[in-house]
Amino acid sequence: MQIVQDLVHKLEVGGGARVLRISIGVMAVIAMTVLYHMAKTTNTLARDAMDAAQVGRNLAEGRGYTTYCIRALSMHLVAQRHQVIPGTLGTAASSDPYQIKEAHPDLANAPVYPVILAGIQKLSKLGPPAQIRGNSWTPDLWIVWFNQLLLFGLIVMVFFLAKRLFEPRVAWLTTFVMFISEPLWRAAVLGVSNLVLLLETMALIWVLVGVEKECREGGRSGRLVWLAIAAGVLVGLGGLTRYSYAWMILPVVLFLVFCGGSQRVFLGPVAFGVFAVVLLPWIIRNFAVSGTPFGTAGFFLFDGRPGDIERWLNPDSSGRTLTFFATRLLSSLPLLLIRDLPQAGGPWLSAFFFVGLLIACPDVSTRRLRYFIVGSLLLLTATQGLGSAIGTQNPEQELDNLFIVFLPLVVMYGVSFFFVVLDQMDLPVRELRYAVIAILCVATGLPIIFQTVTGLRMMTASQQSNATLASIRELNNWVRPGELIMSDIPEHVSWYADRPCIGTTMGGIADFIEINDYYKPIQELFFFRGVSSGWSSFKQNMARSKDHPRPASAANEEEKPIGIGVDIPLLEPSGTTAMFPLHFVQSRRYPLQGELLLTAREHSIR
Repeated sequence: MQIVQDLVHKLEVGGGARVLRISIGVMAVIAMTVLYHMAKTTNTLARDAMDAAQVGRNLAEGRGYTTYCIRALSMHLVAQRHQVIPGTLGTAASSDPYQIKEAHPDLANAPVYPVILAGIQKLSKLGPPAQIRGNSWTPDLWIVWFNQLLLFGLIVMVFFLAKRLFEPRVAWLTTFVMFISEPLWRAAVLGVSNLVLLLETMALIWVLVGVEKECREGGRSGRLVWLAIAAGVLVGLGGLTRYSYAWMILPVVLFLVFCGGSQRVFLGPVAFGVFAVVLLPWIIRNFAVSGTPFGTAGFFLFDGRPGDIERWLNPDSSGRTLTFFATRLLSSLPLLLIRDLPQAGGPWLSAFFFVGLLIACPDVSTRRLRYFIVGSLLLLTATQGLGSAIGTQNPEQELDNLFIVFLPLVVMYGVSFFFVVLDQMDLPVRELRYAVIAILCVATGLPIIFQTVTGLRMMTASQQSNATLASIRELNNWVRPGELIMSDIPEHVSWYADRPCIGTTMGGIADFIEINDYYKPIQELFFFRGVSSGWSSFKQNMARSKDHPRPASAANEEEKPIGIGVDIPLLEPSGTTAMFPLHFVQSRRYPLQGELLLTAREHSIR
C-alpha cells in the first residue's frame, strides 16, 4: 500500500504530475492527428499539390525542372518566346514549337516547394514501391505526413515567439488555438505549400523582432547587417514559394527603415538587395524559357476565372488598362473585407485582434510588430484583390488566400487582447475564468470538430475515391512512357498516371487536331466528368473544327489527312469512334465513375 500511496503522491504533487500532464497532452495530439487523418485523408491531394509533386518527381528522377502537366498557355508562351509560328516546319525548334515532343519546361510552379517535394520523393524510394494503400496512394501519404510534421514545427515556433512577445498564458492559449485551427490541418492533408510559407513567415518575424531589439538596445551593426540579409533571404524564398508573397519585401523594408535606428539608412537596401539576388536567377530562367518573369502565374491578373486563361493556346491579354485593374480591385474589396480578412485568424480571435487595434500596446516591440502586421494585411488585401482566388467557393482555391500566412500572429494578438478583456471581467467566482477560456476554445475549434465528425460519418465515400484513384492510375496501361494524353484533369493524370498530359483547351477539337496531326500524336483522351459534361464541352467548338486550317508551311508537303475530318466524332455502340484518331472507347471499364476514355490502342499494353 505504501508504494501505491507514494505513486499517487508523485502524480498529484511531485514530478510525476508534470509527466502525467505531458503524457496526456501527447496522447491528445496523437488521437487528434489519427482522427483527423481518418476523416479527411480519403481523397487525392489538392490540384496545386499534385502539380508541384509531379514537377518534384521529374526533378528527383533527373528530368530537370520540367512538367508532365502541360498547359495550353505554357505551350503558347514557349512558342512565342522563340518567335516560332506553330506549323512553320523546317527547323528543330519550329518542328516542336510547343516543346511537347520532349520535356516541357514548367512555367506554373514557383520552385521552392517542388524542390522540397523532390527531396521527399527521393527519401520515399527507401521505402516500399508506390502503391494504392487503403484510400490513398503511398507517395501522397509521404507528402501529407511531411506537411503534418511542418505543422507541428510551426506550432512549436509560434509558442516560443508568443512567449517572447507576451506572457506565458498567451503563449499556451495561442499554441492550443493553433493546434485546433482547421485551415492549417486542411493544408497539411491537401499537401499544399501553405505550411512551408507559414514557416518562412514565422522565421521572418523572428528576424524582424531581433532587428527591433538590437536597434532599441544599441546592438552591433555587424549583427544587424546579418539580420537584414536573413530578412531578404526569407522574403526571397517566400517569393519563390508563392510568387505573390514577393510583395512582402515592401513592408519588410519599411519596417527596417522605421525601426532600424541609426542603421536604417542601409538595412532596408541590404534586405532588398539580397531579396533581388535570391529572386533574380529564377526570373532570368523564366524569361529565357517564356519571355515572362513569372511564367503562366502572371496571366491570372488578366482573367478572374482561375483555370480559363491557361486553357487558351492563343490567349488575348490586350485591352487590360489601368482602369481594368482598378475596377477589378474595387469589385473584389467588398468580399475581401467582409469574408476573407476577418477570417485571417478565425472569426472569434480575428474580432479580438481588430478590436485590439484600438488599444495601445505598452510594449514597444509588440506595438511596432503590430504596425507591421496591419500594413502587411493591407498590402495583401490589394494583392488578393488583383489575384484569381478570391470570390470562389472552391476550398482548394481558398487555400491560396495569402492572409493565412498571418494566422499565427493574428491569433497571438487576438489572444493577448482576450486576456486583457478577461482581466477586466468582474466574475463572482475566479474559477469562472477557466470556463470563459474553455468557451473560446470550443468556439474556435468548432470547424475542426465538425469536419472530423462529418468526415468520420462519410468514410464510406472513400471507396468511390479509391476507385477514382485506381482508374486514373490505370491510364498508363494504354500509353508508353513519354506518349501524350489529353484530359480535363491534367494535374491528376500527370501525377497519378505518371505520363505527360495536356489539359483540354478552350479551342476544343480544333486544338486537338493541331497538336495531334502536326506536333505530337495524342494517345489518350480522358474525361473525368464523362460524356455528359467533359465530352460535350470539348466538342462544342464544331464550327471551328470544320474549317480548321492547315499550317501554311504544310501546303507543299505530302497530303496528311486531318484526323477528325469535318464531322463531330460519334460514340459508336461497338466501343469505337467514327472519324476520330482515337478509335476505341474504354469508358465501360469504369462504370462506377462514368469517365470517358478514348484510346489509340484497342488493348492494354500491360
